[in-house]
This record gives sequence, structure tokens and C-alpha cells, in this order.
Amino acid sequence: MSYKPAIVANAVLHSAISRGIPVNHLKLHKLVFFVHAWSLVLYGRSVVSEQPEAWSFGPTFENLFYRLNMQGHREVVDYITTLEPRSGELQGVIPHPDDGKTWTVVNQVMDRYGGFSGELLSTLGHEPGGPWEQARLQQLVLIPDDLIRDFYGEKMARYKASTSATPVAARAPARINVSA
Repeated sequence: MSYKPAIVANAVLHSAISRGIPVNHLKLHKLVFFVHAWSLVLYGRSVVSEQPEAWSFGPTFENLFYRLNMQGHREVVDYITTLEPRSGELQGVIPHPDDGKTWTVVNQVMDRYGGFSGELLSTLGHEPGGPWEQARLQQLVLIPDDLIRDFYGEKMARYKASTSATPVAARAPARINVSA
């Protein structure tokens, strides 16, 4: 299932709060981008229902940006509210706990990237040859999912190749690798 960026952001925020990891607007936004990227690689489709745009400061989900922008550099501590159609009320909505694919990728992204600052995450989103740079060079507004999937899929392939010669007992659990 795919969700609006605000709902995925709430899942990331939920995971961050449960781990005691503070997040601000920038960090939360970049973590949602990595959830988008890695779900494309792992599942062939994103758990985020919108594509990121190639803004000058990096991959950005426009609606999420404007929902969080008033936070500035302060820590985000409240869920982003969404109109709940059944009740007609604004509520902080997260994916259903039974949505294993969404929570798996959210937790894997938090395991790998959760300890990084928003600034470092932003730098990682600007990697040379990466999907944001490619979209900017092609003057695209939206960053195509195939650029994202191919770039991060290649990272996954390099990581797997680099660990294939290591005995299984000596290997850490397979997780998303930024440095590959």
C-alpha cells in the first residue's frame, strides 16, 4: 500500500520517537525520501504515493515541505494531522501495524539513517550521479522513480557483492548501506 508523504512522515516520526531520536523538519523530510527510495528498490514500488521533486536544495515532497515548513529547525514532536474521512476530524494517521512492508522499510531506514543529522542526510541525497542530480541536469521537476530505483538498486548490488565473500557468521545483518 502507498501513503501520502505526511502519513509516511508520521510513521518515521513514530519510529524516531520510540527510539529516542530527535528529528526536525529537514531530517524528517530526508528520511521520508530514503523510505521512498529503498521501498522502490526492495518492493519495486514506493510506499509513498507521491514522487519527490528536484528542488534546488534536494529531493522534496512539496506537500510535506509546506506542512512542515513552519517547524523551522525545531524538533518535530507531533504527528502531522490529516483529515480522517470517517470522522471528519484532523488526526495524526500512521500506516496500519499490519502493513509489514511499510514498517519494515521505515525501520530499516531508521536503523541505517536515523542517527544522521538532517544536514548529512541532505548531503546523501545530493550524491554525484544520483537521481536528484540527474533530474536537475535534465531540468525535470519530478525525480523519476526509475532513476531512484536504479541508483539505489546499484548501491544494494555493490553492497551485496562486497559482502558475498565474507563468511555469514562474520557478517552483520543485511541492511541498507549508504557507503557502498
